[in-house]
Amino acid sequence: MVGCNDDDMKLLIAKSFVILFETGIIVIKHWKIHNYIRKDRINETIYKEEKSALFEKSNGAYTLQNPDEIELAAPCQPSVNHMSVTCQPNVGIGKDRLGKDRLGKDRLGKDNILHGADEPAPEPEPEPIVIIALPLVDKTEYVITEKQVNNWHELYPAVDVLQELRKMRGWLEANSKRGKTRNGILRFITGWLAKEQDKGGIYRNKSGANDNDTNNPFLKMAMEGVFDDE
Repeated sequence: MVGCNDDDMKLLIAKSFVILFETGIIVIKHWKIHNYIRKDRINETIYKEEKSALFEKSNGAYTLQNPDEIELAAPCQPSVNHMSVTCQPNVGIGKDRLGKDRLGKDRLGKDNILHGADEPAPEPEPEPIVIIALPLVDKTEYVITEKQVNNWHELYPAVDVLQELRKMRGWLEANSKRGKTRNGILRFITGWLAKEQDKGGIYRNKSGANDNDTNNPFLKMAMEGVFDDE
């Protein structure tokens, strides 16, 4: 459903994000940290044998090691080609070897795709703020973000960028046959803003001339198809 493959699952197991039993039951290590079920709605699991092998850390994470003991035998380890029938403990596996500092660095290397299971997850990137959307020739829209508008304000300081974007939207809606593709829309936007900057932008028009009349050279060029996609 999420587009993952067998290698993704193997990596989750290797990094201890999930705990795999020989019976095929899989336990999500941090499930209780991120989820909560009211006590009156809990249904006891039918996999009691697997559950009895689990311990719970103080932070709610599941583990196969008893946090109160210094060293325990490790769980059964599958062989290369099939699941092991008998339990083969790894001698000497204790807290120090499986500590959070060594699990991510020594076992699979610090530059792996996933961080160790006990390491904090990175902060998610904030969602971009959408300012306006310009219609495209294929009937979709090109979304313009606050970051793009701020960049254009720096590049074209004499231009009221937001107002010009509104003009562009109006022009594109009125001239659908001259619409722009997703690859060509940025060239259209920057060309429009550059022309407005060259004409003085908000600092011109002291005489009261109308920016939107037919003497506007950029609008003439746009209507003539100068900025149409090749």
